[in-house]
Amino acid sequence: MPGILNLSVQQLPDDTPETLNELYANLREATGPAKVTFWKRIFGTRVLAVSEFDDLETLNEAENKFIMSSSFREFVAEGEAPDDIDRMEIIYHQGVTHVDVPIDGYCSTNHHVAAPGHVSDELEEAKYILDSLWLIEGFLGAYIGRSLISPSRLDSLAFWSDVTAAEKAIPIRVNTNLRMYRRLA
Repeated sequence: MPGILNLSVQQLPDDTPETLNELYANLREATGPAKVTFWKRIFGTRVLAVSEFDDLETLNEAENKFIMSSSFREFVAEGEAPDDIDRMEIIYHQGVTHVDVPIDGYCSTNHHVAAPGHVSDELEEAKYILDSLWLIEGFLGAYIGRSLISPSRLDSLAFWSDVTAAEKAIPIRVNTNLRMYRRLA
C-alpha cells in the first residue's frame, strides 16, 4: 500500500463550526482526488488535515491545479496558509487507514529525526513499537513513513477508538513529539 500522506497543521482564529466547515470545504477543493480526513487538536484550535495520494506525481498535480485556481488567491489573501506541512512516503501500514477511523475517533502523530545512517534502525524500532500497540484495547492501526521534506525524519500516525485508549500509549514523563487529535470529518 505505498502512497503519500500530506499532513498539514493550521492554527485557526476560532473553532466554531462555521470556521471548521469553511476550512474543510476549502481543503476538499484544494486536494482534488485525495482521500482526506480532518482532525482537531485535543487542546487548542489547531487542525490537522491528512490527505492521501497514490503517488507524489498525483499530489503535485493536485497542488499545481489548486495554485492556478481562484480559490488559491482567496486562500493567500485571507492568510490561511498552514503553519506546518509534511509529506510522508508510507513505508509501513497496519490496521485501519485514516479514512476508516470513525468520526470522533482519535489520531496521535509523532515524529523522530534519526541520526545520520540510522534511519533503518529507527524504522525497525518504530515498527516494533507500533506492533506492541495492538496490546492496548482500542488501538485501530497505524502508518509509519519517511518525510519527503526531511528524509532523516520518520513520521507515524496511530489511530484509536477513544481518548482513553490513546492516553494509555502516551509515555509518562518522556519528552515526545506526540500530538493528539480527534476526527471531525
